[in-house]
Amino acid sequence: LSPIKTVTTGDNASPQIEIMQEIEKPLKVHAHEEIQVQLSISDPDGHAISQNVVPGSAALSLSSTSEPSIWNLKFVGRDAEAGSYTARITATDEFGASTLLEFPYTILPNHAPVSLKKIDNVLFTKTGESLILKANEYFRDEDGERIKYSVKANTANIAHVYQEGENIVITALGYGATTITLSATDTLGERVSVAVAVIVRKTEKGPEVTVKDN
Repeated sequence: LSPIKTVTTGDNASPQIEIMQEIEKPLKVHAHEEIQVQLSISDPDGHAISQNVVPGSAALSLSSTSEPSIWNLKFVGRDAEAGSYTARITATDEFGASTLLEFPYTILPNHAPVSLKKIDNVLFTKTGESLILKANEYFRDEDGERIKYSVKANTANIAHVYQEGENIVITALGYGATTITLSATDTLGERVSVAVAVIVRKTEKGPEVTVKDN
């Protein structure tokens, strides 16, 4: 008879889930943002792992990467209502050992841009004159979104308004008066509008006087 050998198997270690970057807790996501957080999901024993996520809201999804143990949590703020949520990510090995990671996050509400101060009425004394306004002195977005400016005039061919970098430029085209409505819109379509009167008129000249010596 062969000798009796006794073998004791070790405990089955549970999978490990680790967040691979420093983040605030709970994670705060603006309504206009898309944020990715990388997770490491591995098994100390080298067993096959299955992953499952209960996202908490439609803003969150879990996807694999080119590296087998690295996964991406993606948060898309516009895909869910503002509020506080908790995602639950579970990793389970082929023998049933599992690990749960609870991941709290908050979708912040979107705020429309606001007008900081009134834009004074504009007076030009000739065509071709321009006025440059620094946009950040007149408009602000609380969420830090980039603002897009648009303009509508109630009379054509008197003034032209356009965005040049972070400036708003008003240029006199022809003589007359018009009212322009300047709108500041964030990336989610929220906006604020202000009206500005623009007058372009010729400078009146006084009568010419000629002095003759007697």
